[in-house]
Amino acid sequence: MSLYEKTDWSPFSVRKANKAQLVFVKGFYHIHNVIESLLNVKEMRVGLVRAKLRICGELYDLHAILDECALRICVSPKVIIKKVRTFLSFCVRYAGALSGRQFSMKHCGTAMVKHMPTSSFEWVEIDTNWCKAFANSKFVLSIMKDMREVMSSLVLVRLLNFCAQLQLSIIVT
Repeated sequence: MSLYEKTDWSPFSVRKANKAQLVFVKGFYHIHNVIESLLNVKEMRVGLVRAKLRICGELYDLHAILDECALRICVSPKVIIKKVRTFLSFCVRYAGALSGRQFSMKHCGTAMVKHMPTSSFEWVEIDTNWCKAFANSKFVLSIMKDMREVMSSLVLVRLLNFCAQLQLSIIVT
C-alpha cells in the first residue's frame, strides 16, 4: 500500500474531469510534471481511473512510483525532477515504438480547414517499418541507455521498470 493510499490525502488538485490538467501540487517541488506524465499514461492512453496498471503480466502501482520519487528526490530536486521528467516524457511519447503492432487514432468527420472538433475516432493500424527505422536508430538507443543509467543512479527502480514495460504496445497487452 502506498503512502497516498495510507493517508487518504491527495498531493495534487486537478482541473479537468479526466485529470489531464494539474492546478497545483502540495508537498512536492516541481514533481507535477512527473505526476502529469503518469496521469497521461493512466487516464489518456489506457482510459482507466485506477492507480494500478497491468502491463505484460506485471502489476504497476502508480502511487508507489510517486512515493519512490517523493522519497528519493530530496536533494537538489529541481535538477533531479528535470531528469526524471525528461526520461518519463521520452518513454511515454515513444511507448509502443518497438512493438509488432502500431496503432494511431484517426479523427473522422472533420475538415482540417474548418478547425472543427470531432467526437468520431477510428483506430488505424500503422506499418511498423515506418517506426522501426527511427526507434532502432543509434541516437534513440543511446538516449535510452543514458537515461536508464541516470534513473539507476537515482535508485528509481520502480519508475525504471515501469518505463521499460511501456516500450511494449498498450493495445497488444
